Amino acid sequence: MKQLIVFSAFILICCIKIPASANADAIELTTTLIQGSEPLFMMNDRNGSRGAIGICPEIMNAFTRIAPEFTFIFDAELVPWPRVKGYLKDNTIQAQFCIARTAERETWYQYTDTPLYPVRFSFAVRKDDTQVRNINSFEEMKRSGGTVLCVIETNAAEVFRERTKHLNIPIEETPTNEQNLKKLILGRGRYVLFHHYALIDGAKKLGISDKIILIPLVLKETHHWLAFSKAVPQDVLQKANVVLRELQESGKLKSIYDKYGRLP
Repeated sequence: MKQLIVFSAFILICCIKIPASANADAIELTTTLIQGSEPLFMMNDRNGSRGAIGICPEIMNAFTRIAPEFTFIFDAELVPWPRVKGYLKDNTIQAQFCIARTAERETWYQYTDTPLYPVRFSFAVRKDDTQVRNINSFEEMKRSGGTVLCVIETNAAEVFRERTKHLNIPIEETPTNEQNLKKLILGRGRYVLFHHYALIDGAKKLGISDKIILIPLVLKETHHWLAFSKAVPQDVLQKANVVLRELQESGKLKSIYDKYGRLP
């Protein structure tokens, strides 16, 4: 009963719902918008209604234009990442765009063959902090002192802890990247760790692009993916693979993510 109520709420207040054709091949999947992940997911209030914008909603739209039998339904509210992880694992939602792929998560979810876009886990510092702006190793970071700020329970935080456990570099986790950037400017942390899209977009939104820089040190270069719950049938996964291959080969995926943070 609880599942049905949540599912009904998704239908009533969804932001993007491209109707599937009324036939036996229609595929309807619930998903979420992840809180604190701008510009991957963002809400836009216009003319009294809320809509989703960002890299992932653009990819969803491109996906459903090619495959109109797919319908992705989601609530109008942003959901914290720790809850999203659990929702996809227990099949409360059936699909999630724009998440990292790890060995542990591969035991929980089914991933598509084609990634959605490249990701660089970078560190932002204050431009006037001349002692750290050219740091290129974790040993240098340790010697510099200061705390690394990152978003709670993200892959970036997990990887950083694993890579630097021998150095014991202080790390503080908060709910959003915006909070971390504000703390950085106030001197309540020396580094902000997140994917480059969020660091670039967050600085623009806060009007601090001229006050921060990304240092040469990079934690990891990887990709974000579309994942399905284990309950989703294999034929749905294979259909999604075909759609994403077409989007990649046509250059459509690259045209979307390049708008939000082109890598050199």
